[in-house]
Amino acid sequence: MALASIPFAVSLRISKLKNRLYSVFPGVIVSMIVATTAQFLADHYSTPVMLLALLLGMAVSFLGEEGKTVAGISFTSKTLLRVGVALLGVRISADLIIGLGPQLIALVVVGVLATIAFGLGGRVSLATAGGLACSLPAQWRSAVPQRQWPSARYCQKMTAANSA
Repeated sequence: MALASIPFAVSLRISKLKNRLYSVFPGVIVSMIVATTAQFLADHYSTPVMLLALLLGMAVSFLGEEGKTVAGISFTSKTLLRVGVALLGVRISADLIIGLGPQLIALVVVGVLATIAFGLGGRVSLATAGGLACSLPAQWRSAVPQRQWPSARYCQKMTAANSA
């Protein structure tokens, strides 16, 4: 494809994206090195990964103050970290929701929609709906203890793994 056939706006956007990638690349690489090192040390010395990542991050924190790595470390500590936490939450939520059953899923959906529709508006109603979606299944399980919920077994396994 010839360069002349690309519209100017698309070419400008590609140029800005390329410049942004070049500016964040060094900091992202530093963050990946810290994460990989923390994982390696945790595997070989049976230490929690998060503790090692925190200590290594403190050791290289000066790289986020000035120089070529500032933009990439800022991008990693804000954007990539938020995306990672959201993906972790989606994975856990999907596992739990699958084990709830159709009646409880319908109840959660109706509760969330009602909270958004009749809520205080904006972010407050979305935050309340999120809290409802998280707490309603737990309240339902405590009200109906005779059934062993698959998600309850999953939560017990996760709690046991985290406490060990």
